[in-house]
Amino acid sequence: MNPTTEHPIHPRPDTELVDNLEVILSTVRHQLGNSVNAIKVTLDVLKQNFDQFNDGKKKDYLDRGSHLLARQQVLIEAMKSYSSFDVREQADIGVIPFWEHVSMLAKGRLEGTGISLSLKSDLRPCFIKGSMMALDKIISCILENAVDALEETGQPVIEIEAVTSENCLAVDVRDNGRGISHGDLPRIRVPLFTNKPNRAGMGLSIAHKLLARMNGQMLIESVPGEGTCVRITLAAKRQERI
Repeated sequence: MNPTTEHPIHPRPDTELVDNLEVILSTVRHQLGNSVNAIKVTLDVLKQNFDQFNDGKKKDYLDRGSHLLARQQVLIEAMKSYSSFDVREQADIGVIPFWEHVSMLAKGRLEGTGISLSLKSDLRPCFIKGSMMALDKIISCILENAVDALEETGQPVIEIEAVTSENCLAVDVRDNGRGISHGDLPRIRVPLFTNKPNRAGMGLSIAHKLLARMNGQMLIESVPGEGTCVRITLAAKRQERI
């Protein structure tokens, strides 16, 4: 992905909303449906064999049911987290200090992971409008996904590149990990969608929401087996000379 390229053409908002709602409902149905069915089977077996099971066996089935209920609680808390993250106040943020913050954040996250980090920038003094707290969360979510994608990569690398054009800041985060399948790519920013059993699937959806609140955009390109590039773009304005 070239940081100087034009913004892609996005689907009509109403069409995108309908598609996303269908994916969200499908994901919720799948996540909750599986655990509800498993709880039902567990309770049915326990009920049918209650007189035959000893106390240890009964406890095993009750523990299994509690574990399945805990998974539902994780999903509920994940949905709550989506609402808890928002952009409440925005201010002018210098692009140069922002880049320095991103660099420090990435170095700290990748320390001790064995992942090589490449940092590149071509920036002119200017400002972006936004929330530093929200931007911190966005970059952290993108980095977490990149680190996850590199779990089984022999020589893992994350490249972060920031470029300013006439009125835009573009930040690319690239990894050489396993990539994303073509079928999953349209859904990875939808809340609760995940292929990781121990993840809630909220990271990119929260990042996408926060970025939209700041009139930014997120574009994700991926090639299975080769890696992924996530680009965030924000409007930039010139720094006034004094």
